[in-house]
Amino acid sequence: MGRVSLREPQTVTMRIVANIVMVMANVLGRRRHPKDAQLPTNGGFILAMNHLSIADPPIVAAFVYERGWYPRFMAKAELFAKWPLGAVLRSIGQIPVDRRSSQAAQSLKDAADALSAGRCVIIFPEGTTTKREDLWPMPMKTGAVRLALTTGAPLIPAAIWGSAGAMPPKLGRRPVISFAIGELMDLSGYAGKQADTAALRVATNEMHAQICGLVGELRGETPPAAGSTGADAGGSAAAGAKRSDNDSSTDLGESAQS
Repeated sequence: MGRVSLREPQTVTMRIVANIVMVMANVLGRRRHPKDAQLPTNGGFILAMNHLSIADPPIVAAFVYERGWYPRFMAKAELFAKWPLGAVLRSIGQIPVDRRSSQAAQSLKDAADALSAGRCVIIFPEGTTTKREDLWPMPMKTGAVRLALTTGAPLIPAAIWGSAGAMPPKLGRRPVISFAIGELMDLSGYAGKQADTAALRVATNEMHAQICGLVGELRGETPPAAGSTGADAGGSAAAGAKRSDNDSSTDLGESAQS
């Protein structure tokens, strides 16, 4: 594995975890890196992506790491309650989110602190893996937009495709996993409206449309019409339940989103 030049110092633990994650990502799939899938050269920024599989975190982490950023995921608090996983996640700057408690506000502060320190914070705004049988993104929670408006950090829509076939790993049959990075979202029209639920929903719908468009580019298909991307459109509860229980999705807490 070639040495990666990061935009921040790495601790020994960070370096060890990065090497493990890179190996995991290589086992799970073959990443296709188009030249235009570039990330900012200066931090911090928020990367908002669709969520296909529990394999997404290591695969996305490898993609971001190879571009010089040590990723900070908004991760379910349950992961941090498991020893030694929780201790490792905290030591490398990952951000726990408990959507059912008052600690959700602390998650927002931790994410804001990471952004002010110039880090890359990754959010899966769907809040879980998509439950649609056709794998298009579901409606998204407003936390990513709220965080961007609260901190002034750039919000960048992005997409991943191919990772739904990464689990369980299949030796000799690794899927090709593609990425697309969108244009920086223009949130100037929503400045100061981080507490305005209606404005957050409109801005989040715009983000959803951009991410769907990027997914469409990767799939070579036209995204479903607006209003037809709900969890009940093209997907079933039974199909979704297969992926939900052990989902490692990232999200902002309920108190930080609508």
